[in-house]
Amino acid sequence: MFISILYFATRVFNLTVIPIFNDEAIYIRYGLAERLEEVSRHYSLLVGKEPLMPNLYAISGLLFNDLLFGARLITVIFGFLTLWGIYKLCKKYFSQNVAIFASLIYIVNPFTLFFDRLALLDSPVSTIEIWSLYFTLELIHKADVRKALTLGTILGLGFWIKSTSYFYFFLPFVALLVYFIKQRKFEIDKFKMFLISGALTLGIFSLLYFDPLYKVLVEQRKIYTYGFLFPFSLPFNIFWRNIEFAFSFLFFFQTPLIFLAGLSGIVVYLKKKDFNYYIFLLWFILPLLYMILYGKMPTSRYFLILSVPFVILTGIFISKVFEYKKLFGIIVLTSIIAACMVYNSFIYFSPLKFPNLLLGVAKVDATQYFHGFPSGYGVIEAINYLKDLGKDKNITIIVRNDSGNPEDAVVAYLYYNNPNIKVLPVNEPDLKDFDSLKDNLPINGEIYFVSRGAYYVGLEKYFLSEKKFLKPNDNEFVGVQRLNIN
Repeated sequence: MFISILYFATRVFNLTVIPIFNDEAIYIRYGLAERLEEVSRHYSLLVGKEPLMPNLYAISGLLFNDLLFGARLITVIFGFLTLWGIYKLCKKYFSQNVAIFASLIYIVNPFTLFFDRLALLDSPVSTIEIWSLYFTLELIHKADVRKALTLGTILGLGFWIKSTSYFYFFLPFVALLVYFIKQRKFEIDKFKMFLISGALTLGIFSLLYFDPLYKVLVEQRKIYTYGFLFPFSLPFNIFWRNIEFAFSFLFFFQTPLIFLAGLSGIVVYLKKKDFNYYIFLLWFILPLLYMILYGKMPTSRYFLILSVPFVILTGIFISKVFEYKKLFGIIVLTSIIAACMVYNSFIYFSPLKFPNLLLGVAKVDATQYFHGFPSGYGVIEAINYLKDLGKDKNITIIVRNDSGNPEDAVVAYLYYNNPNIKVLPVNEPDLKDFDSLKDNLPINGEIYFVSRGAYYVGLEKYFLSEKKFLKPNDNEFVGVQRLNIN
């Protein structure tokens, strides 16, 4: 109970202190489109995003009448499911102490805390990760149809969340193979359970796969990963870059103390020659290896799934230190929590300064949430300004039909349920031919254009700058321009 209360306290406190991030705006916009458009389709597939989380974000945002808070609350819930899975797995397959320590580390870990509080796709993937591991171990130890169906359902939902979840479709079969090799025999009953699980997973996935828009997602995915044969060309510069990125994200985002404690946990437990531990390591080593070999555009979010094994390994290490000498254990645990709370205090109270705690590519990666056009600073301010303009008169708002801030946020917040406001997302080529477009614009009310900084698409000769909502610490802004009727 205490762990649950502590978790929600750390996740919900000041939940919207970081303004709406670029990808959050995308998910919320396309989730709302699926919920509120006359024709309901998985519109998020058009921008390369699986539809489950955008739908949940939209539903929760509408329920709470606060799109950002409601969407982020969904991720908080998924983070809690991850925490529950960590506790349950560690208690059953390691020890009660490991379960408690690993849970505490998950709660205070700045890496998990940061992404559990953003409406992105990666924290929910961690939920798929931990529960796929738990039910894989359950099935390896005892064939059980209900658990096979549960595993299949979890994996199937993962396919609807993010393609990273594909790891966890293959890993159970790898784990089963390792088990058969260890036992030196083939157990047909257990093999059948994994086949049932796999069949159910593919059945759930097929509902998405045969959507006509799914092929768009497949093409979009090529932006982020290399093809199957890529590693065989031995591009060592790419491999080394991805190793550097993995180290930087895991070392700095988690704090160096968690990183070092996690590595120590690997060494400490290897001596036990515990089969469950070796299976657990598969969920760490194989995804890491894939990211090193195939990662094209690695960011901290893609390495977030490695934080789950790290917190468990840290819990293992702390438990061993307590067994050796309780005083040393208290010192280690207190030091880790204290270091994490320093990081977390910046996330809660001074998020703009949070990247300054990091170094290298970790710092560069964290900066995108607080600087430049991907950050949400100035976005909601511009939206509220336009909403006020439309309270008692008709206005039309033009935005580029582009992904991210501020365009998707403007559509999400103003396109629906604002009777005096008409939002027109227009493709860029049509904006550049504004003379033709102008003839089809509404004749009643003022017309505004919301720009991503100074990128006016050539419309500056038609519009007058009315308001600039500046982003802190850089020259970017969200611009509101009014059509010059003269």
